[in-house]
Amino acid sequence: MKPSHFILYLASIIVGMIASSGALFWLFDRFVMIDREHNWRSYHEIVLDFTPGPRILIDSGSNSLHAIVPELIETELKRPTFVVADNAAIPLRVKLDRLEKYAKSGDIIILPLEWTYYEAERMPADFLDDITAKWSGYYFGMTKTEQFMFFIGHIQLDQIISGVWRLIDATPKGDQRKNYQFVMDEKNNWSGVTKNSPEDRKPHPAMKGKSCSQFILAPTGQLRDLVQKFAVRLAKLQKTRQATVIITWPAVAGTDCYDFAALDSFVEKARQTFGGAGIAVIGDPRSSLFSKQHLLDNYYHVDIEAGFARTRRLIEDIKQAGLLPAEENSATPPLETGSAALIATALMKEEARITQNIAMLISPLAKGEYVPGREEFERFFQLPASGWYDFESWGGWSRGEKSEIVLRPQPNKTCDVKLDAHYFSQSPPSSISLDGKFLKIDDGSPISIAPGDRPVTIGLQHRDVRSPRDLGLSDDSRGLAFGLSRIVVGCE
Repeated sequence: MKPSHFILYLASIIVGMIASSGALFWLFDRFVMIDREHNWRSYHEIVLDFTPGPRILIDSGSNSLHAIVPELIETELKRPTFVVADNAAIPLRVKLDRLEKYAKSGDIIILPLEWTYYEAERMPADFLDDITAKWSGYYFGMTKTEQFMFFIGHIQLDQIISGVWRLIDATPKGDQRKNYQFVMDEKNNWSGVTKNSPEDRKPHPAMKGKSCSQFILAPTGQLRDLVQKFAVRLAKLQKTRQATVIITWPAVAGTDCYDFAALDSFVEKARQTFGGAGIAVIGDPRSSLFSKQHLLDNYYHVDIEAGFARTRRLIEDIKQAGLLPAEENSATPPLETGSAALIATALMKEEARITQNIAMLISPLAKGEYVPGREEFERFFQLPASGWYDFESWGGWSRGEKSEIVLRPQPNKTCDVKLDAHYFSQSPPSSISLDGKFLKIDDGSPISIAPGDRPVTIGLQHRDVRSPRDLGLSDDSRGLAFGLSRIVVGCE
């Protein structure tokens, strides 16, 4: 074969491989990754995106979920404080991708990272296995180029195949209720609330046969090259986002956790490296080391008493370093006007975003009888997840004090919409509104929907919401009021 022919042959192979890779990436990115237009994002993404700055953000692995009490920081430093930590299996570089995407001017970003982050740049299997769902927010925090390189380097063909099968069974309007519950679970479990029950103290299997120092990957005194890269990237984040980045140390509970000579050597080198890049380093790892009696299920998870102590020390370290928020940017306590209210608003904005996008998939009303959960129902109606529990064979119960039904009018006809429902126990009839305007107390009569070209919302305001548990009927703790069994539509 002539050299020119060989080069042409080789080039064609390379072009073919690139084209194939590009096609598979498009398939993965477009169809395998979670449909974010019509589904809830992760709880932390919602908080990061929809809460206004300036804020205090605390990010790390799960250590901060046990060792940081955000309410104390918010009360003392008078700025909304959010723990956006999750799992130490998340690679540091993708954590930074997320912070770079969502950090806002004036934010204070505190990073009490576990020691594992200083040891090696890892891409753990449990992170990769859940990248299409649980950890998808980190994927979407990357640029397109980074996403492509991530796909080439880490995604297996079986993930693409299984993702396509999932897509075949997917129902965007139905899946959002499941995803909403997942977000609520994240909110309850990942908001910086420390734990202290006997069950929380049951040793994790990963601890078996490992000392404290082995489990936490305690510093050996050496500083790896990746720390310098980390410092440079944080400095860029601090400058471009006009934020303040603070490095501090994880809380640990146990015995024989550190070789203190090695620890001191590491900390001094880290201070020089980060300090040289303009990043503040505060605190002493010794002040975040607690006795074994404060140990929960692993050495990185401390009990509530240690969590409060560690948080108070962190506040003092911030004050001593002169890193207090500027007075003109401070939020004013109490907490209901701080992070709690901002989180509630953020969740409302996320649902409004999803509702608006899903409403575009709804068909104009048509004459018929529709049972919640059936395929035909999903064509014509959307029930936002915050106001409805999962459907049952007969229909579905309302969730909380407010529920909504989104539908699309006929363009040229008036339609009557009758809600066939029953009420739980002795709950009084709900109030009914249309696009926010009060219509009536529910009397079982139809609701008139005038012709139109945009979706409208039937609002239901429930009173005396109670659970079966409250009434001693069962262990079901769901607050119930309005049971929607079907919607009957008639159009002129």
